[in-house]
Amino acid sequence: RVREAVVSTQSTGMGLPPSEEADMEWQRMVREDEMKVARQMKKQQADEEAEQYTVPGGITTTAEPRPNAYIPDDLSELPVPRPYGALAPFKPTEPGACMRHIRKPVVKPIEI
Repeated sequence: RVREAVVSTQSTGMGLPPSEEADMEWQRMVREDEMKVARQMKKQQADEEAEQYTVPGGITTTAEPRPNAYIPDDLSELPVPRPYGALAPFKPTEPGACMRHIRKPVVKPIEI
């Protein structure tokens, strides 16, 4: 025990860890702290993403939000968003997996 105490005081005096066990425990604590910070950041990002996909009624959806209003470019009016109403821009859905079986049409050149 006395020898261990002497060795540990000499090691700390040279800037080294007092023992291998203490060094391993320190590395484990640092690794746990890094993992904790990474988990917190991941949770925060997940919360922000979930908040983005929450509809005003409190319902969660995975659909991409579409614009329902536009800001007019007129200089005579204030830039207050106006609803599109029935004239909302059309945004087609992405083609499904079954579209891979359909051939693309071959465009024939026009001869004059």
